[in-house]
Amino acid sequence: MSPPPSPRLPRFGLLLCILVLGTPSAFAQSDWETAPRTADFEAQGDAFYYTASQAVAGGENRIEADFALGEARLHAGLLSTEPDAQAHIAIDTTFVALVEFVDLGHDGALSAGDPVVQREELAGIAGANLDTRTVPPMGYEATATYPLRAPSDAPLGFDAPPGFLELRFELAPQRQPGLDGPLAPNQVRYHVRIADFPFQRNDTSLALETLMAATGQPRSISSGFAADAHPFEVAHRWPPEALVDGSRRPAHVTLVQDGQGPRETSAAATRVAYFVVPPGADVRFSPEASVTRAQLVPIGPTGPQLLGDGAVYLLAVVSCVLVVGAATAARLRRR
Repeated sequence: MSPPPSPRLPRFGLLLCILVLGTPSAFAQSDWETAPRTADFEAQGDAFYYTASQAVAGGENRIEADFALGEARLHAGLLSTEPDAQAHIAIDTTFVALVEFVDLGHDGALSAGDPVVQREELAGIAGANLDTRTVPPMGYEATATYPLRAPSDAPLGFDAPPGFLELRFELAPQRQPGLDGPLAPNQVRYHVRIADFPFQRNDTSLALETLMAATGQPRSISSGFAADAHPFEVAHRWPPEALVDGSRRPAHVTLVQDGQGPRETSAAATRVAYFVVPPGADVRFSPEASVTRAQLVPIGPTGPQLLGDGAVYLLAVVSCVLVVGAATAARLRRR
């Protein structure tokens, strides 16, 4: 005698239905982030402006990024005129200073009680430079360089190497290779290099201080800061490690709000971030800003739609009815 049908069949059918109905939405998230866009890139003096647009039914959504050399400020965000998803969100990241400090707590963070040895302010620094170039097949790259002053207590006749802070931005309206792996159209990736910083002591750490301001609903996230405007999110994330003199070393980021820390801010939509790295002659790390569509919506023939492609969902519903019907019939026969 053959064994009776498994009582797990209805559960299996239900799980299959969930997978079938959920698949179009899962693909929608991936498609929205990686679908090619129409790009516009313009360099004007000490600034660049970039947009990557995607047309949808009744409107468009446009990823925006620009950088101002004199202010040392990066703007990354999204403007959507979609009828069912109008939004304007952004995070402005101002690179304020490089801070040499004594880590009294040995916790890898710049805390309120840690002595600051020196601050190298970046905005308005003399000799700063911005270079831009195209990166085949359709990408763009912009490199901002800020020279660092020589140590004030260098011995007479000592020729210290010129130090600098470099910010290299990567942008592309379609998926293509980047410096740290594939670069997607929804990403604003940049690479930080701190070379030959003029340390004044040999027992200190180094922090990159940034001021982050959100347009939209601000939210702290793991290793970063985000702004939401349903169904979109723009997020800025810091990496967990840095490359210090060729070796990967742990790094630490602290986000400060409401006057809790060396630099005070009371605005709810503002954070001060201290990205702390071990000292070295050549320090490199790669943060990232990205825009995502937080709501999973299906893709229809005219673009993202809340209700989705009717044919796809009709097929999914019919499949579920057949699966659940077969499972129910099997249970009745067993009785």
